[in-house]
Amino acid sequence: RPNELQGEVFPQQETANENQTQKQDVSDEVESTEINEEPYFGEIGNIDNLKVTLGKSDLYTKKELQSAVDYILGKFQVDFIDCVMTKLNYDEAFSLSQSKVWADQYGADEAIVFTCTFNTTENYRELNMEPGQVCEGYNWILTRNEGEDWTLQTWGY
Repeated sequence: RPNELQGEVFPQQETANENQTQKQDVSDEVESTEINEEPYFGEIGNIDNLKVTLGKSDLYTKKELQSAVDYILGKFQVDFIDCVMTKLNYDEAFSLSQSKVWADQYGADEAIVFTCTFNTTENYRELNMEPGQVCEGYNWILTRNEGEDWTLQTWGY
């Protein structure tokens, strides 16, 4: 495993901003038509007050961990509309307890597991959660092969 990533392949922040711009464009189009009810367009996943905790790691550099964090946050902002992430954690002991199973499942050399806490807002209308729900211990599983960047494989409980 290299100590440095081969390049930044995490355009999630740009995607989130583009997504917000697209939503604004769609909203403008809808307002110009004659529709009785204004459709609801949620905000991107909120990470404004996020506390990230990267525990001590003997396996990964800060840059490797930060790359995984960036990937997770990009996905959260794009796909978790009307949710607020408050905590994102990397605990190496917890990650190691699951990493081999996940790496094997996805045919990868290694896997890393993060957990987070987020809540849905009162406007939330997606997935299988209720508005105002707090979700703790939510997992994010990323894998990679030697010389490659992280790939987000799955998330959830």
